[in-house]
Amino acid sequence: MKTLLATTALIGAFATSASAIDWSWENEITAEYAVDAEKTSMVYEPEMTIGLATDWELDIGTKIHIYDSTAKDDNFMLFDTLKEGSRPNLEFEVTYDVRENVELYGKTEWDIDDAERDEVTIGMSFSF
Repeated sequence: MKTLLATTALIGAFATSASAIDWSWENEITAEYAVDAEKTSMVYEPEMTIGLATDWELDIGTKIHIYDSTAKDDNFMLFDTLKEGSRPNLEFEVTYDVRENVELYGKTEWDIDDAERDEVTIGMSFSF
């Protein structure tokens, strides 16, 4: 975890000092109510996008659960984020824009609690 945070900080510091690297930071909070399940949830999703080279991007993000009305112990889950067994996975995705509407990608997740990589997925998307 310390290594990952240090690496992210280093990339962030390098990205701010090097004009060749384009980067952005996005935050999204989603609150939903599932009518049939009678479940209310709120999730925070921070994401950093780094432009590695022309047409290449690296996205690093996670999903942090803030509230879940169906949780057994405590509905407010934000402060459990750093507890062992409750830590969120880190999501990594590298994309390459072949054309304006064609994208190649590779993605995986890092399970912080188990200290291991999840399935690697590669693919191509076509939008029209």
